[in-house]
Amino acid sequence: MNPLIPSDPDLVLAAITLVAMAFTAVAFISLMLTKAMRPLAFLLWVVLVFALPVAGPTAWFAARPRYRAPDRSSRTRPTV
Repeated sequence: MNPLIPSDPDLVLAAITLVAMAFTAVAFISLMLTKAMRPLAFLLWVVLVFALPVAGPTAWFAARPRYRAPDRSSRTRPTV
């Protein structure tokens, strides 16, 4: 066995690590784009997202504040 060629378990572990890093990065970007949050809560979320690379982002996406888009059905369309 050549030590320079990664084995199958190494490739699987590398793929899982990359997915966890991407998930953490997306959660951090989502956290940064959140506007209405107290500084202490923000700091705690940042620590949670980075300390627990899978559970932290999952908790953020489950508990983050959600904002609704304005309802467009109540607007009247201009008549031409």
